[in-house]
Amino acid sequence: MAESAPKKSNKWNWIFIAASLAVLFGYIVWQEGWDNLKHIISIIDYKWLGVAFLSMFVSYLFEALVFCTIRRKYQDPKTFTYPQALKENLTAIMFGSITPFQAGNVATLVAYMNKDGMEAGDAATVALTKNVDYIGCFVVLVGSLLAINARSFEISTLLWVVIAGCFIFNFCYFFVMLFIGRASRPLTAVALWCVRVGEKLHIVKNREATEELCKTQILKLKENMSKIKLDKKDIVLLLIFGLLQQWFIYQVSFFVALSLGIHQPYFIVLTAQAACTMIQGSIPIPGGLGIADIAFNSIMGPVMGSYISIAMLMWRLTTFYFPIILGIFSMVIKGKSERKAS
Repeated sequence: MAESAPKKSNKWNWIFIAASLAVLFGYIVWQEGWDNLKHIISIIDYKWLGVAFLSMFVSYLFEALVFCTIRRKYQDPKTFTYPQALKENLTAIMFGSITPFQAGNVATLVAYMNKDGMEAGDAATVALTKNVDYIGCFVVLVGSLLAINARSFEISTLLWVVIAGCFIFNFCYFFVMLFIGRASRPLTAVALWCVRVGEKLHIVKNREATEELCKTQILKLKENMSKIKLDKKDIVLLLIFGLLQQWFIYQVSFFVALSLGIHQPYFIVLTAQAACTMIQGSIPIPGGLGIADIAFNSIMGPVMGSYISIAMLMWRLTTFYFPIILGIFSMVIKGKSERKAS
């Protein structure tokens, strides 16, 4: 029997999200003062702010294209449409936004595909392949931007260490996922070593059970990743769609800057946004809340100048709260469509 698509998330996640928005807004008021904040709001060029939201939405259109390209290899394209895939993907992005490491994204896609009649193993393979494409394009694009423009940023050594650590984490994750079929034994050995170290640090309570769980999950991952059915044309399309998806995300802050009357070199802002997004996605907190905001202030401070606080609020609204709203909207639309069909 197919799994049912998720209906709701843990209420504490939603409370956390609502509280974070309230705290963020309160922080902006405290920093700027109510009168100054009203003045800044009055001078915002909402045309460019609208372009920032549009750029974020276009990135989701490309992400849905990635999803469709992979999914048609496992399911008859006549049984699902691009609008359907877009709605499911938007809902998955919403659940990913409110869970650590965006774990809810993969789980939601698998649940929806199971409900649409796809076998569980194939559904997991599609979701994982989509994730590998995202991380691969992420590593290529962010790595390239940082390599070219790193000297243009005057940030602390500690922040560079954080950026490097996040990049290495994502690179290692991509490498493991890409070569899991050939390197499952070394991965298992590393996982078991980590379990033994965890036991000595009193983090792991039941070593045998944890080791068995690691072996089972790695074998399951190997099986799913070995089912990938992509030819050269598919890989090229996924690379193009994936890079464009992230490019449209990274340029959001450039349009935010323009809405505040700030004119900075396009690629400098793009690189700064890429670094912020990387930190945001690497923190085991929904949206990297708190830590990512500090990173944004530090990295974007020289770019946004005295408008850094309001720019951070606008960045959060476009890249974090906007996809949550879109996901809720798409979930409601999908639910109504299903009720009409039944």
